[in-house]
Amino acid sequence: MVPVLTVACVTRPRMCTAPTECPAAGVCVAGRCQSSEAGLTPTIAELGDAGSLTRRIVVSPVDVAWLTRGDGPRGPSAMPAVFTLGRARDGGAVLLTRFAVPLTKETQVIEAYLLLARSEAVDADPVPISLHAARVVDTWDSRSLSWSTQPRTQEVGAASTRVDAGSRVVVRLDVRALVSRWALHDPLDQGIAVVAESSSTTGIPFAFQPTGAVRPTAQVAQPAVSPAFVDRGDRPSSTIEPPPVELLSPRLELYVK
Repeated sequence: MVPVLTVACVTRPRMCTAPTECPAAGVCVAGRCQSSEAGLTPTIAELGDAGSLTRRIVVSPVDVAWLTRGDGPRGPSAMPAVFTLGRARDGGAVLLTRFAVPLTKETQVIEAYLLLARSEAVDADPVPISLHAARVVDTWDSRSLSWSTQPRTQEVGAASTRVDAGSRVVVRLDVRALVSRWALHDPLDQGIAVVAESSSTTGIPFAFQPTGAVRPTAQVAQPAVSPAFVDRGDRPSSTIEPPPVELLSPRLELYVK
């Protein structure tokens, strides 16, 4: 039996994926329905007299593991180039991630998303699945992890994200409530788990690395973007060029001030 901590049952919110999912006066911005009355200005673009008050930080995990039912101990470089979530035969596969993001108590987390990149290398049926993030509360190491020894997770009411084969390539999961806690340095905060609420015959495939990329030789996933990699708003984020070979997903995107 998979060890899981639970909380009281609540109605789980849902990330929007299209404008039609928002009220008539709203728009879907970064997975959230926001009012269009303010000129479509999203929260993450808050401005002040000195320019942008928010910082964008993008980091890759310091450790990552993908587990399916019955998996034995995983060795170094066990992450495949493509991993699948929500595939019925995998018996509730889970993605575990851990990030090194030094937040202080003074840091205000405006938005936080776990980014997954859909892979088109594997065909997926049109049946949608829903994903959400959970809190990992036990220490873990991908080098010695197995299905039976996976860490416990705790539900925190994170919003669901609906994904299908026609969704945008970059899938966003809301992790703001989880990441905001990291400034307290609670020893129970041991990462983020991604779990599927439903399943289909094929599930949804996601890309860990670009096709043909050389896998890291280290025993844990190496950051593709340094935690110090920050867009401070003084240039368009589109001008930031990532390394030619990097982890496609998962990645953590923060907007803080």
